[in-house]
This record gives sequence, structure tokens and C-alpha cells, in this order.
Amino acid sequence: MTQTVAQVRALIRRDTAQLAKLSGQIATVEKRRAERIKLARELGAKGVELAEDTGYSEGRISQIAPKPPKRTPEPKRTPEPEQVPVVVRPPLADKELPAAFRPGAVGAVKVPLSDIVTDRWGLQQAERPTVFVDQVSGVWWSPDRQTGRVTWRAYTPGELLDQIPESYERVYLVGANRPGVTDETRREHGSEADAVRAWFLADVPGWDVQEGGHYLADESNPTGRWQKGEGDRARTVEVVRAAAWFDEGRYSAMEAAHAWYILRGVMKEAFGTNAILLSTPASTGRDVWRRTIGDSRDGKPKTYPILSDELRQLIQATSGQGRREIVPGDPGEKIPAFYQYDMRFAYAALAWGLPVGEPTMWTKRKLDQADDDEKKALLQKRGRWLVTATVPDNWDRVGLLPAPADERAWCYPAAPGQRFTTWASGGEVDLARRHHWRVDLREGFTMKEGKPLNDWKEALTAAYQKAEAGELGTATPAPVSELVRAALRNMVLRTMGAFASRSHMVSRSMPATPANEKRLPTNRPVREVGGMYLWEEEGERTKWARKMDHPEWSAEIWARCRTRLLHGPTGERAVHAGALNVPAGTVLGMRTDALYLSADPKWADDGQPGRYRLKGKLERELPRPINDAMLDAMKQEAARNV
Repeated sequence: MTQTVAQVRALIRRDTAQLAKLSGQIATVEKRRAERIKLARELGAKGVELAEDTGYSEGRISQIAPKPPKRTPEPKRTPEPEQVPVVVRPPLADKELPAAFRPGAVGAVKVPLSDIVTDRWGLQQAERPTVFVDQVSGVWWSPDRQTGRVTWRAYTPGELLDQIPESYERVYLVGANRPGVTDETRREHGSEADAVRAWFLADVPGWDVQEGGHYLADESNPTGRWQKGEGDRARTVEVVRAAAWFDEGRYSAMEAAHAWYILRGVMKEAFGTNAILLSTPASTGRDVWRRTIGDSRDGKPKTYPILSDELRQLIQATSGQGRREIVPGDPGEKIPAFYQYDMRFAYAALAWGLPVGEPTMWTKRKLDQADDDEKKALLQKRGRWLVTATVPDNWDRVGLLPAPADERAWCYPAAPGQRFTTWASGGEVDLARRHHWRVDLREGFTMKEGKPLNDWKEALTAAYQKAEAGELGTATPAPVSELVRAALRNMVLRTMGAFASRSHMVSRSMPATPANEKRLPTNRPVREVGGMYLWEEEGERTKWARKMDHPEWSAEIWARCRTRLLHGPTGERAVHAGALNVPAGTVLGMRTDALYLSADPKWADDGQPGRYRLKGKLERELPRPINDAMLDAMKQEAARNV
């Protein structure tokens, strides 16, 4: 019987509906089977048995349901979680040290510079149209004061992408919660991190993930990238959290958009009309820095060579970032009070006179030929040193030098007589020697002093001080000025981290189906989240990013900040701040540029960058903070008292 086109199309639609129904049924069964695989594993089933039952490989079974760790008997008495002290890790013994921390590391380094240099640029760019969306109400604001509302029904990426006006290419989500996180999704996915990832991985009809992929490795600041259509006419939208710029806090979409408008003007005033705000503080900071590179004495633009791959890797492997430490105490111990001091715009204050050019390598043989005066002179140069240090027998303060510990962590040895090997900056070694630590130089390298970041940090510092003084305009409310300061601070912090970045990671995903299982990478950990396979892989670094590889600058600034946590200036001449300048036993902890104390040193603050200022206080008897949760709770309460 002859069939019409309409009849055949109707049959096709029926087949399509039947396939969709079957697909849904298959997905339901697969999800149920995955839960049963997990249960069987928990009950003791072996991977080979489950592979036989399912037809999966043993590797796939391990991805769905990792082998449970061996159970250890629980102690009879378990203290309350908030009273469990942090684990104090000891430094690694010499024989356990990674290769970069052992003598001979310098001899294995290729000294000549790479063939890449950082140079000035003035590329004219257009800022991507941006909008800020409240995650709860759906109200959105743009920096030019356009406003509207996204109607949330199921709170999905699709609702956001379909309702934001087509003119906007970048969306910042405003709100305390991370995207997709509720009590229900936290339970469903097992963690807040996976709830965030599941939200970004949800199917969005009519939209595809951009070729570069999402970035979901950091659940605190994830990035989603979608596109609709193809080629030059494709519409692209990037979704980020406003907290990436402004930190966590109680601010509205309107306030964030206002702060963005002010920040945009601040950056153009500081760095020229070609300066724009890119998606992240790190990208923006590096972009405007390249615009500040000046001319040398011969009138030619300055350039800053990139170190060899081997030397950059050595610096990255042996240089920690901010010091994060809770000084050990006994559970139940009481303190008379709690004070938080932190440094104003610390990294910018310390970004002067940094190492540049080709390094001079110092082997043990060369160092053995130098006398004490020559070694003292070497420590005043820009350099890093492999040392063996010994804590004095009568030491009663916090540790002075960072040392590698297990689990890729850092510790700060302080036990009298303790001996360890580590890398440190010249400034850190000099401070330890001045406090009578025995520090033996094993090998290292020095570099010339230059001023690559001076103009950049001066421009950002001037902008920060202007915002702090309330000089951004009479129409700028105080909460908006605070957001601008946070953005400028994050620009400095994130730029320092990006200078030392080893790689650019991207998130890849595909539907969790048996057919796709064969397409999964074999050299990356793969997880199943929200019905999707998810893994991280190293993205291709652009030439622009490779020109920004300067871990020698980050390492120097981080070391200076750690040193200033111990000893630094105040607003009063001859009076010094830092953990070494308070009574023994009063330091409770340290975090990057902040000190937590049980007694108030009342350090004078003259408003200069890098000075300590009182940021919080609790003047009553309290339990000693012995873990991060206790310290965070005290910080939040103390901040309301200043």
C-alpha cells in the first residue's frame, strides 16, 4: 500500500517517541544497577565477580564503586568533631625527600633561558557584555543599570541561558550558595562539590558545551561555557560565580554590577583605555601588567625572559604559597581573648625588586669556597637555597622555615633540636640565622634584581587606597567600595598564583552509557556525576599564557609574606610586628597574611600597604582554637566587633 509523506513522518515520530521512552527506561535501569553495584561492593563483592555479572571491565567497576578501604577499629572514646586538633605533620626525613629537595637538584637543572620572553603589548580588546544574576530571586543587573529577572522553576542552567538577553555573553552568579547546591542535591550526589558539578553537567536542550569545556576542578569557583549554533554566528555564554572576583559575602546582584562598573573605570584610569575586565582576576591582572612594561635606558621596550623548563619546575616544586598553620594546643585549653591582625594589600606591598635574568647557580663546591661574609652577601640577593636547618635547643616560638611534609603538605618545624632539609628564599634563611638557627647552605641560585612589577603594583595600590579612603565618587556606597577593594586584592593574589601555574586544566564529560565507556581516557581518573562521566585533563596553553610563566616572582613574594608574618614593620618606628614580636605562647595560628593571637600587641597602623591592622577581637575567655572550624567560627564572630 502506498504511504504518503505525512503518514511516514507520523510513523517516524512514533518511533522517535518509543526510542525516547526506551532511553529513559534504560537510564533508570542503569542508575539502579549502579546503586546495586555499590551496595554489593560494600557487602564484600569482588570486582571480578561484579564484572562477570555486568559485562563491565574490572576498571569500570572500580570507577562506579571503588574498593572500600579496610576498616580500622574505632577508638572507644571519640572526641567531639569541633574539638579534634589538626594533625601536626613532621618534616620528611632526608631519605624520604622528593628529588627536588635533595642535594644535586641544581646540577640537574638546565641553566640557559627558554626562547620565550614576556614583552609589552597594547592589544585593543572589547569587554564581553556582562550581567550579574541573583541565584535565589533570579533578578539580574548589568553594569549599565539594565535589569530583569530569570524565572526559576527547577533552577537549571537551561533556564538561565534561555532567559538572559542575547546581548550578554558572560554571567556572574551572585549568592552564598554554590550553583545547584541544596540539602537534597548534597544528599543525592554525596558531596557539595559533586552537586555543583552535576548542575553544570546537566543537559541543556539547544545548547552545547564549548570546545574548551567547562572548568569544574574547583567547586568554589567553577566555570561553565556553553554555545548555541556554530561558526561566526554562534552565541556563547560563560557562567562564573561573582565570588571569584568579590569573595563570599552578603551582597546583591545590583551591588556587584555597580562594583563592576566602578572597577572598570578604575582599571582604565590606572592602565589606559585599552584595559578591560576579563573573566577572572588572574587573567585581568596579567593582561594589564603587560601594558605597564616600560622602556629600558636605550629607549627599547623591556622584555623579561622565561626561565628554562627545568628551573621553573624546580621553583614550582619547592615553593609553597601562603603559610596556613594552627599552633598546637591541648583540647579544652582556655585563652584569655582572641585577636585577628592582617596585612593591608600584602602581596602588592611586597612586589618590588624581583629576580630577573639568567640565574647564577651555586653548587656545594662553590659554596664551600665562600667565607661567612660572602655567604651573608649571597643571602641579600634575589635567590633560593637548599638548606639543612637545626632548631635551637632553647626555642619556644613558632617555626621559621617551611619544610616538605607528607601528603604534599608543608610544615614549620619548631621543636628544639629538630633538624630538616628544605628550600627557602634568601630572606627566610637570613631571618632564621639572625635568630640563631643553624642553617647550612647546600646549593642554590641567585638572580639580578629588577623591577618588573613595580609600576603595576603601584597603580593597583593607588586604586586600592582610593577605594579604602572612599574616594571612588560620592555616589559609591560603602558596600560597593568594599567589593572593589576585594576585586583589586583578588587581582593581585590570583595573578601571583597564575605566574606560578604549571598547567591549565579543563573538565571533559560525556553521558555515562556503556557505549561511551570505551571512549574514556585510560590515563585520567574518571568519575560518574549526575549521569555523566567526568574527568580533568591538561588543556593546551596559549602562547599568551606561556609568556606569563614567572614562578620566580611568585616564590619571592610568597616568601616575603611568610617572613613578614614573623617579623615586619609597624606604623611606629623601631616597633616591629609579627609572630616573633609577641610573647611566647600567644600565637594561635597564621593564614597567608593574617595572625591570630591571644593577646593584643596594639601595633600602630599608619595606613600603608603591608601594615598589620586589627580586623577582629573577642575579649573574653574562650577555648583555644585547635582546628580550622574553630578558628573560622572565632574569626566570623570577632569581625563583628571591630
